[in-house]
Amino acid sequence: MREGLAQHARLPAALAPHYIDVDELSQAQLMTLALHFAGLVRFATEGPEASWDRTWRDYFGDDETLVMAEILSLRVHRNRAGFDALVDRALDGMAPGGMPAPRGGSPAALLAAMVERLEAWSRLLLGRGSPVGIDLGTLIVGVLDNLPPSLRRALAYRAARPEWNAGRDAPALVAELSAMLGLEPGGAVRDDELRALCRTWFNQLAKAIEMVQRGAAQRLEQSLSSGVHDPGAGLLLAFVQIYRRAQDAANTLTERHLDFYYDRVLRMRPKPAECDSTFLVFAPAAPGARTTVPAGAAFLAPAGRQLGDLVFAPREGLVVGDARLRAIYTLFCERNPLTAPENALWEQRHGRPRSYPTACRLASLPVLEPDQALDRAELAPRPLFGAPRTASSAAPGQAARLGFALASNVLLMREGERSVHVTLLLGAQRHGAAGDETLGGRLAQLATQMRESQAEVRYKVLRRMFTLALTGVDGWMAVPAYSATFDAAGEGGVHDALHIHFTLGHEAGAVAPYDPALHGPGVTGACPLLRFELNGEGYLYPYGLLRGLPMARAQVDVSVRGHRSLALYNQMGALSPAAPFQPFGPLPAHGAWLVVGSAETACKRLTAAELAFEWGGLPQVAGGLRAWYGGYDGEPFRDVRCTVAALADGRWQPVETQVQARPAQLLFADAQAGRRPASAPGAAASEVVDLGPVLHLARPLPLERCAPDQPFAWEPGVSSGFFRLTLDTGEFAFGHRDYPYQLARVLTRNSQWRYRRDAHALPNPPYTPTVETVAMNYAATSTIGPTPAPSGEALLRLHPFGWEAARGGSEHGDLLLPSIDYSGNLYLGLSASVLDAPLSLFFNLVEDALPMSGQHARHISWAYLAGNRWIALPPHAVLRDSTQGFIRPGIVTLALPPDAGRDNTIMPEGLVWLRVSCEDELNRFCQLYSVHPHALQVWRAADHMTAGAPERIAAATIRRPRQAIPGLVRVTQMTASSGGRLPEGRIELRRRSAERLRHKGRAIVPDDYERLVLERFPDIDRVKCFPNLSLERRPDGGACPGRVLVVALPAFASSGHVSVLPRLNGDLVARVHAFLAARVSADVRLEVANPFYQRIQVRCKVRLAPGLDHGRHVNLLDRLVSDFISPWNPAGNTSLFGWTLRQHDVEAFLLAQPGVLGVSEFSMLSVSDAGRDRYMLTDTAAPGRKGEPAPDVTPLYPWSVAVPIRRHAILVAGSEQSRVARRTGIGKLEIGSTFIISPQTDNDQAK
Repeated sequence: MREGLAQHARLPAALAPHYIDVDELSQAQLMTLALHFAGLVRFATEGPEASWDRTWRDYFGDDETLVMAEILSLRVHRNRAGFDALVDRALDGMAPGGMPAPRGGSPAALLAAMVERLEAWSRLLLGRGSPVGIDLGTLIVGVLDNLPPSLRRALAYRAARPEWNAGRDAPALVAELSAMLGLEPGGAVRDDELRALCRTWFNQLAKAIEMVQRGAAQRLEQSLSSGVHDPGAGLLLAFVQIYRRAQDAANTLTERHLDFYYDRVLRMRPKPAECDSTFLVFAPAAPGARTTVPAGAAFLAPAGRQLGDLVFAPREGLVVGDARLRAIYTLFCERNPLTAPENALWEQRHGRPRSYPTACRLASLPVLEPDQALDRAELAPRPLFGAPRTASSAAPGQAARLGFALASNVLLMREGERSVHVTLLLGAQRHGAAGDETLGGRLAQLATQMRESQAEVRYKVLRRMFTLALTGVDGWMAVPAYSATFDAAGEGGVHDALHIHFTLGHEAGAVAPYDPALHGPGVTGACPLLRFELNGEGYLYPYGLLRGLPMARAQVDVSVRGHRSLALYNQMGALSPAAPFQPFGPLPAHGAWLVVGSAETACKRLTAAELAFEWGGLPQVAGGLRAWYGGYDGEPFRDVRCTVAALADGRWQPVETQVQARPAQLLFADAQAGRRPASAPGAAASEVVDLGPVLHLARPLPLERCAPDQPFAWEPGVSSGFFRLTLDTGEFAFGHRDYPYQLARVLTRNSQWRYRRDAHALPNPPYTPTVETVAMNYAATSTIGPTPAPSGEALLRLHPFGWEAARGGSEHGDLLLPSIDYSGNLYLGLSASVLDAPLSLFFNLVEDALPMSGQHARHISWAYLAGNRWIALPPHAVLRDSTQGFIRPGIVTLALPPDAGRDNTIMPEGLVWLRVSCEDELNRFCQLYSVHPHALQVWRAADHMTAGAPERIAAATIRRPRQAIPGLVRVTQMTASSGGRLPEGRIELRRRSAERLRHKGRAIVPDDYERLVLERFPDIDRVKCFPNLSLERRPDGGACPGRVLVVALPAFASSGHVSVLPRLNGDLVARVHAFLAARVSADVRLEVANPFYQRIQVRCKVRLAPGLDHGRHVNLLDRLVSDFISPWNPAGNTSLFGWTLRQHDVEAFLLAQPGVLGVSEFSMLSVSDAGRDRYMLTDTAAPGRKGEPAPDVTPLYPWSVAVPIRRHAILVAGSEQSRVARRTGIGKLEIGSTFIISPQTDNDQAK
């Protein structure tokens, strides 16, 4: 299969420079050739011994430059075939009856000649060379000293025994040589051993010469320009340089002909430079000040001494104000398709059906200064809208607080056994012609989907729908448990009714008024709060069920038993309920009264109330009080009654003139009837006084009058909140007035002599009513409407970042829960003195956007907060968006309306809040590093895009303007420049012209697609066109006529483990698709995609040599195997497409590593991401369709690329090992890597 086309392979070889050279000799070869010709010309020496034995080579050969040229001209590898022939001839001559080779033609002679040449070069360079030559001569000496010992011993043996290979007793000479070299002493040496040994010597010597040649190539130019040359040699070198000019003119004839055709005939012109751009962020101005950066203002980027400063300038001006970014939040409504039952329920969102949300996640992002955001390696990117990349990944942040709260005075319950019952009357969500939705209807739909009864579904949903909490004295007080019931509309009324009931025992803390210091800032008013937060741990996440439902009203009913914090008064003054007291004074008489009040009940509308007395000191006699007063004349004791009155509008009602209308209640009923047991001396009697008959007269006080920190007393000016119990008895009352007379009468009578035998019993002392304890039991109610009441009672919607009081949105009520319009939201909080100028925000994004399925996925909505309402910005208010919908880093410029306020409660106060939202494919947007106001895009000046200038500049290069701008404090370049291209060179012009002549701007054959893309998008490194394949229609790789799939990869240089797989971002994929779509036939259905990656894991056991560190060596093998599998590594698997990873190749590679003695139980796993959070697993050890394991791993799809997994399973084998690979069991799979859950059984694949 074709590998596609890469950028480096676009230029045909025929268009490359020097493809056809008339004269192919290099500079070194020309010098060597001149030196050879000089050796053919003799000259006579002067003097008495004149001769013609010398040549001009002797004159020129001492120059170090010519020596280096001769070194570079040596082609040692061309002598390999001749050397092999000499070895074969020498071996044949040593055989019995063989013809001995001549002495000069032996292999040893050739090796010796090569060494002698190296020695001669080193002597010349060390003796007469410049420092450069001496350096090269030293290198040659070092190379000779490092020749292998066996080669040096063989050469020394040849020098000492010149008869070697001379034909006399050859077997004896071979045996002697083999004994000296350690090749089986005393045994015959095979020819193949000698042949391999000679070739090893030759290769070792060739490597040494190559090292010397590399050194000579590095030093040749320095030697040419050193000036240390003999005049004659200098003339020869000058001639070679002049000749090369003529040589170049001849060699470029074909290139000049080609350029003439392109330039003059076709009139092709090089593309001009494209200016690169980058983004600058300016520090905010001083509070209340502003600075103007004019269009065209020059900013300098240092580019070195030779190039100087590069100039960048904006095309638009910018007003830098004092706005600062203070807070960044994300809110994400997760809709996990794997979570039931939410995935079976649907709602309409922006005209399209969406499943119910499964969670709402809130994340707070750090606010970074521009300098802090430069080092991206140290930053952790965050999802732009809070959505994770895959559904199996957890969304960042924490569960968002969503719910509502009821503020009501009746919740003020400090003690006792308290019971609360809340009834929520819910209306229907209006959908116009589409009909209405009610909670009952949604629960019925859920029951239908889950195939369960409505009663069962209601129980599962309601029992853990909320988590409840009350405002307590130490903070929020959690309600441990509650019960919930539901009445659908029509069953008990015109609205759906949701009933919540819970109790608080005596041990629970007091319910206190709302205190910002304890319960969090934000809420106004002092009413106690009952908070209902959505519970994400229940049967389902309840936001979808309750979303959009209005609350018509809520009724809160409370009942309290044992409320003892009472204010008590009688004629004597204030009484303390903490100790026994005499409610009607020490001398109770008709009209004596007891005033009872409570700060807790004074602010409530009571529906029932009673006072529970525990009487102390009651006479413990049979017959009760009547018997106690039996010693009094005339049985004066009558029933003890009390009348009840309520303080309303400053008067006791009913008034005195309406005394007959006052309700009277009997006191001491048990004691009077004599039903108390005589065996219980001192036992207290219980008495309950019902206050119900006068509750309708009571008027609740404002809550601030009843606050715990405010004194609550019966004093002048008090208009309500107290009840009065007045004794309604005859003149006798309890006999305190008559007792002295009765006692005197009896004593007088008993003192008379005549009554000495009939003495009367002394009258019992009068009973003074004494209360041991007193408590109030009461019930109160409150009805909370959709609008706040003057008393402070209200429905509060709890937003993730604040709260909002219901305002009665319609005649049907106001929404119970806050409305979250979009699934993905990014919130930006800014502080500024004024925002009357356009606001430019730089979004520092990771370029990792994924391809999107349609334009609706990138529908971005901007809104600002005013009066607790998110108001959408009109399209014309988004002045510019260079992020292209958050798929690349860039600037968004906004024109904010003047009503963008700071006094809001649903978001933190004091800031101007912006919201950017989206609904679809939230995980495909770029991830976010940071956001910065006061940003400006600048472009490089066209005259600075010249050859030799850098095509791009790094981040933080631009630091200052060329001319100071008043008020501009600091400039930060946030990103490296991009989008630039230097002027097209001659090679690029030839390549583009040849491609243009081939495809003519139309994509017909696969090569056309590939070349068009690579030319237009230089950031793409490789493109592969698959005709008749489709990811959309046939994701299994089957043929799909009429479809064309283009797979592209960005430039990537890596080997071994790949942590981030190379992929084109969504922006680039969209641009490639748009570019090709305009150049293909109308009948072609085009797709552009990233490759499909198959992760390969090698599993085996290795036997290591003794003494090796197992852990370190296994890690080394792990890295080497990853390098072998990685297609970006030159060794091993080098194919990106159409590859086959053979088991025996990988196994042989492992066996070839040092220290590996054996490999067993070898198998390979292939893990592939099939998209939509589905994965596929293949095991080569598993039986295939024919019952036998498949030894190779092949691409799952034609567009698959093999990459190594994060960690291979290479183990060290013990003493006993099995050679047969076994299928990998579930216990050996790794979660997050190779552990794949399959819904079905398949021998080959798991999904």
